[in-house]
Amino acid sequence: MHYLSFLIFFLAGIYTVWDSLQRGRSHISSLLWGMGVTFLFFVFFPLHLATRPKLSKKSTIDVTDDIEVACPKCHHYYKPNANFCPNCGWHIKGDE
Repeated sequence: MHYLSFLIFFLAGIYTVWDSLQRGRSHISSLLWGMGVTFLFFVFFPLHLATRPKLSKKSTIDVTDDIEVACPKCHHYYKPNANFCPNCGWHIKGDE
């Protein structure tokens, strides 16, 4: 019976390490939380659940911010959402 409870505490410690890493904690901090949950489950597991960082959504990179298009008249680069070339004033929309 003692082996079963230790197995449950050990698995909870592994879950705590995984959860901490997913939420952005360092490897050392995650391992310490996992060891604390494994050996003092009733103290550290509720503390981990109460103090863990919120799960951050993976941010997507908007590559359209980095794209620039050349003006057909002066060949100056501009953002693709512009209506007029900022350099020469050429009307860009509708030239395609």
